[in-house]
Order: sequence, then structure tokens, then C-alpha cells
Amino acid sequence: HRVATLSEVARLLGVDRDTVKGWATKYAEHLSPAANPAAGVERRFDQNDLRVLALVAEETDIDPSDLGR
Repeated sequence: HRVATLSEVARLLGVDRDTVKGWATKYAEHLSPAANPAAGVERRFDQNDLRVLALVAEETDIDPSDLGR
């Protein structure tokens, strides 16, 4: 299984690294342990993590003014 680095995930999703870190923390229960490792250990995201984060990115991309129409 291919794993992606924080920078690769940020580039794939079109967001910055801090955004991915925030999502990884917020949605940790849906991600692999490697997405939220111990301090000093590089984050690694597997294919399932990428699917989860892609959904998060898609939902976050919704314009609030479109809701309720």
C-alpha cells in the first residue's frame, strides 16, 4: 500500500499543510494511527485516509450561501 506524506496530501487536496494537520486531528477516529503519530514522528496517510480527507475537503468546499436553497 502506498502512503502519502503531509505535503503530498496537501498538494493533492489543494490546501495547506496546516489544514491537513487540523483535519487529521479533528477526524482522527476515522484515520489510521499513522495519520496522528507520536510527537516527532512524520505523519503518513494511506489510501483510506486519503478517501476520508478527500470527503472532508469536498464538504469544506461547499459555499455556505448555497445551503438551504
